[in-house]
Amino acid sequence: MNTSIKYIADSRPPSFNRIDISADDTRLSWTLDDKSFNCELNGYGCSLKIPNFSEIKSDEYYLKKGMEYLSPALEMPNIQVNRLSLCIGKESAYLNDFFASTIPCKKCIHQFIQVQQFY
Repeated sequence: MNTSIKYIADSRPPSFNRIDISADDTRLSWTLDDKSFNCELNGYGCSLKIPNFSEIKSDEYYLKKGMEYLSPALEMPNIQVNRLSLCIGKESAYLNDFFASTIPCKKCIHQFIQVQQFY
């Protein structure tokens, strides 16, 4: 790749029109613009579905495995989001990254169901 083109591409902050994140008792799912990801409880482990890849089966807890893939997207430097939607229906320490991250967005929609914050 031409180094000047690579420099321009790398200097632009990652930008998303829409990020939707949902967590409940059996599934963690998220959408980054038009790409959907899903990690759901499957017997004694979980199944992770990523666009353009075959299904990944793991014996890890579904929230832990899902956050391994979601966290890097939320931690991108200078990330820009027009609309962020959070729907959390499951209380878990694995979801603390949502509350620790600062994501600048123009519009934020959040719904928390039966979540308690412990200090």
